[in-house]
Amino acid sequence: MPRFSLTSLDEHRGVITGDEARHLLRVHRVRSGERLQVSWQLAPYEAVVTELWPDRVEVEVLKQTCGVEPALAVQLMPAILKGDKMEMVIQKAVELGVSSIWPLYCHRSIVPQAKVVERAERLRKIAAEAAKQSGRTMVPTVATAATFSAGLASAQGELRLIAHEKGGENLWQALRNRQVESVSLAVGPEGGFTDGEIAEAEGQGFVTIGLGPRILRAETASLALLSILMYHLGDMR
Repeated sequence: MPRFSLTSLDEHRGVITGDEARHLLRVHRVRSGERLQVSWQLAPYEAVVTELWPDRVEVEVLKQTCGVEPALAVQLMPAILKGDKMEMVIQKAVELGVSSIWPLYCHRSIVPQAKVVERAERLRKIAAEAAKQSGRTMVPTVATAATFSAGLASAQGELRLIAHEKGGENLWQALRNRQVESVSLAVGPEGGFTDGEIAEAEGQGFVTIGLGPRILRAETASLALLSILMYHLGDMR
């Protein structure tokens, strides 16, 4: 069962209201005495249901459990993609453990930036649902879509990588013997980054990396690279 966020916690008595309570009552059909995984202020706990009401669920918090949030903070910076590809990238990236997602409007982006801005709330809802489904105790930030240059300026990672289909530094070499707590990862649109964008990123301290001998779709590249980062530097070993 997913992890549910407590609305309030008073000593060992927790209360769940709003959408979380409706999901528990109508979808999971929770019963009194059933055990749940809950979170309070990003900390995970095990709890047992004590009272059921039409608009809330009351629980007794039993103990704190091990956290599921990775120590590695990955700021994924994917180019805006067409159709439902952007939604899929956000959903799967959250499941894999991404810390934040900063969509970029690039030179070869097909979807107008304004359209993605209009869908910002839907994208954040997808992130929240994916966080719940995967048992996370935090919902990764989904920033408002920004231009490529503005996105680069917002990069926060100690290690900054940009994927280029024309090649770059070998990924294994780029990660070898690295000990970092945060990574910013930029991945291009369907047509890839332009040479000018790559040069601009390198000027901002990004390391250009290759994607191997095969050309990956933009959505595949984001998720493959994120998985590799979580394996080499995170908690997926």
